[in-house]
Order: sequence, then C-alpha cells, then structure tokens
Amino acid sequence: MAFELGVGTLDDLDDIVDIYILARSQDEVWTTMMKAVTPKDQHDFVVRSFTKQLEIPDHTFYKITEVATRCAKLNITYVALDVDAR
Repeated sequence: MAFELGVGTLDDLDDIVDIYILARSQDEVWTTMMKAVTPKDQHDFVVRSFTKQLEIPDHTFYKITEVATRCAKLNITYVALDVDAR
C-alpha cells in the first residue's frame, strides 16, 4: 500500500473534523464533555476550534492519504495535528 504525506488545508477541514471526532469517540473525557451535545454541534465546535488553529502560523495539519483509494475517488485521509518547531 502506498501513502502520501501532505499538509492539510481548510479544504480538508470536514474530513479532519470527522476523523478527530471518531478518534475521540471512545475517550472518556471527550464522551463525558459531549454527553448532551448533538453530533452536529460537536462537529461545529471542532470546526471552529480547528479553523482558529489553522490561522495560527506555527500550526500545521498533516494528512496521510492512501494513494490507491484516491485513485478510485475514495480519498481516505488520516490526519494528525502538529506544531512546527521554529
């Protein structure tokens, strides 16, 4: 399987948010905080948070994309947040 490492942009934000929420869905702190929050409101909250982070010059979102699925128009993207050390 081949993968590509790239920088995420605001165009990737919905995928980034969906993956982030999925990754946190089994986290006890997250589930406790979000117990009474609708999925749409969770999504909107994370979008606002990540949009602010993307506006900070020292913050970069990296994504790893599986090449084979992108070729099939099924762009499966895995995301991590990193702060550039400058």
